Amino acid sequence: MVYVCQLAFALVFQSIPPILRLIVSEMNISHAQAGLLMSLFASPGIFIAIPAGILSDRVGLRKLGLVSLLLMIIGTFILGMSGGFLLMSVGRVVSGIGALTLAIILPPLLSGWFTHGGLGLAMGIFNTGMPLGILASFDVIGIIGISMG
Repeated sequence: MVYVCQLAFALVFQSIPPILRLIVSEMNISHAQAGLLMSLFASPGIFIAIPAGILSDRVGLRKLGLVSLLLMIIGTFILGMSGGFLLMSVGRVVSGIGALTLAIILPPLLSGWFTHGGLGLAMGIFNTGMPLGILASFDVIGIIGISMG
């Protein structure tokens, strides 16, 4: 599950660039606004990193992980269903909050399962999720965007 969350993080994070041309033309937004959608995903990480770490200690990694995954899914749904830049922006912020909270809690969650050895291999496997998700995003999302609009 930790690996799937890491993969989902990468897919959601890099979902805009493969369909940037489509977003600009179909949503009638500028390239600057489309670029802002990437920044709006990443910027919550500046503000939520420390509170998310504190919250994970209080409510637990698994509970916060589930809420974070749901936020990422909800934000992506808002983005996909939006008809304009404002709602797209809200979707990216919501998914960014969820995804960047996941980025904080996934490594300690993983390390808790490998207290008696094997953590190095587990972290190695875990860290293939980001590049694999990015590659999949660039290969799959563009094809879906072209075929489905």
